[in-house]
Amino acid sequence: MARTLCEWKKSEIVDDIEELAEIVRDPRYVCRKCARAAHKDKHLCKPMALPHDPSREHDEHQHVETAD
Repeated sequence: MARTLCEWKKSEIVDDIEELAEIVRDPRYVCRKCARAAHKDKHLCKPMALPHDPSREHDEHQHVETAD
């Protein structure tokens, strides 16, 4: 099982910033213990779903990246 964000050391935050950015992108869960947020509940020790905001979902679908 992967470690939770609560278990990351300060040096890991700096060394693995790209992985951290992916984990916390579009957070859907928050930890009831330490208030960290993540996209998937498996990254938190005591996850709780954040309230669903349909307006954010609409904004995400409008953003389309194009290749130059």
